[in-house]
Amino acid sequence: MATKTIYPAGPAQERSVRRTPVALVHGFTQNQGVLEPFGRLLAELAGRPVVLVDLPGHGGSSGIVLDLPGCADLLSRTLAGSALVGYSLGGRITLTLAQRHPNAMAALAVIGANPGLGDPVDRAERLDADRRLAGRLAAVEGSEQLRSFLVSWLGNPIFGGIPPEVAGVEARLVNRPGPMAEMLMATSLGGQDDLWDAAAEIRVPALYLYGERDEKFSSLAKRYCAGSNGRVSCAAVPGAAHYAIGEAPYATARLLAAFLDQAGI
Repeated sequence: MATKTIYPAGPAQERSVRRTPVALVHGFTQNQGVLEPFGRLLAELAGRPVVLVDLPGHGGSSGIVLDLPGCADLLSRTLAGSALVGYSLGGRITLTLAQRHPNAMAALAVIGANPGLGDPVDRAERLDADRRLAGRLAAVEGSEQLRSFLVSWLGNPIFGGIPPEVAGVEARLVNRPGPMAEMLMATSLGGQDDLWDAAAEIRVPALYLYGERDEKFSSLAKRYCAGSNGRVSCAAVPGAAHYAIGEAPYATARLLAAFLDQAGI
């Protein structure tokens, strides 16, 4: 799996290498390049190394396609001992990792991640929806068609009208449609294990962040944290919808830096 490490600038770089690194695990259709600006900000505010990854099916890892457990196992080997921050799909992968490899990370933060669908009807409907979306994506040819697909997909209400430049659409164009379509089906929420009960078994400091304007995930976050027996804390990112990293990067990075310091790692 392709990775890249970012360090704080100046004298802080030497101090940072003695601190626990934090790894950013991106969402569907993203890659290292999309999260690099946020990674540089987080490295400065947290004073620690930030590791960027390309998930299977994306960027430099396009030659790999794995399901959620497979991705979790790969991350447990590649990022062992790091603090993990997972956004959306990346959050679902890191929640899966916490269940399968509870001691493989130093801390866990997820942003807008769904712990699972309990209703079989909802699961079937999501699989059907993802199958249709994957079909559309697999038929894409060339960067212009991919750009149109991304702009259309990011126009879904859950993203709260995020502009293409904030979403990093241009940086997403290095991804290949075919592998992304395969990953969409391999990691579909409709096929994901139910991770709700696993919240109470998390063994490391854990945080669930959600955008203040993200009604769906604010509700999911509060429910998840309430069922964690105090093991997972929740916090809202002011002014953000689902893509808090892009819409409110400074506020998100501040919350993450404070969480990591409070975790004592």
